[in-house]
Amino acid sequence: MVGRVLRKLWNRRKDNQRVSLEVVVNTTDPDGHEHQLMSEDMSASGVRLRFEKVGLARILGHREEIPLEISLANEDTIVTQAQLVWAYNTAQGGSVSGWRFVDLAGSARRRLLDFFDAQE
Repeated sequence: MVGRVLRKLWNRRKDNQRVSLEVVVNTTDPDGHEHQLMSEDMSASGVRLRFEKVGLARILGHREEIPLEISLANEDTIVTQAQLVWAYNTAQGGSVSGWRFVDLAGSARRRLLDFFDAQE
């Protein structure tokens, strides 16, 4: 069973170009306080985020999805909702987590893919 799950994850990742990318990602916790995170990599379907200053539980709270504002280097901002897929604590402190974009509009997806292409 574990093998089947891993194959499914590996195949899904092949469909999406993942780009190592450190950009600022803003979000809010359930109380409305703003927090700034850093991405580690990104694809058209999701993002890996590093949590250092604030805990994952504080950001997620009781919600299934969180709002994300992804600040691209060309001053473009992508706004979307994201759902937690996986998370782990790091040896250096903090945590790393993978988020799936829930409602990334077609135009935002195209802008994101254009941004990836410009990074190569």
